[in-house]
Amino acid sequence: MLKKMLLIGLLSAGLISTAFASDYIPPAHYQDPAKEFNFVKGVVHRTSAAWAEYKLGKYYETGYGTKQDNLQAYVWYKMGVIDKFKPAIIALNNLKEKMTLAQIKTAEQLAYSTQNQLGMEAINDVRNFNHQH
Repeated sequence: MLKKMLLIGLLSAGLISTAFASDYIPPAHYQDPAKEFNFVKGVVHRTSAAWAEYKLGKYYETGYGTKQDNLQAYVWYKMGVIDKFKPAIIALNNLKEKMTLAQIKTAEQLAYSTQNQLGMEAINDVRNFNHQH
């Protein structure tokens, strides 16, 4: 447990790479799927870590800890693809095969909106940090 907490802390501080962490954060970090989903969702919003974006996509695709939602799965896989995370690239291509062209178009629009929203959150975080210091 201490090793997991240390790894998460190092990742959050940016002292280790997401590729390294993705191999060491186990799929069952929590015994409760909803808690694990919320943990990974929090990591995504705090760090935009590619491994967490991929995992969030997987949770949405399978309904693990949350309601199954292919559009949200697409969005989070796409975020991982933007970060060039190979498992996300593979997962997104596989998911596209299960979706209609209309669903893919909607998902692309949602991914674009989400990417812009995350970018604005990051800018606001920097602004808030600069105002505090």
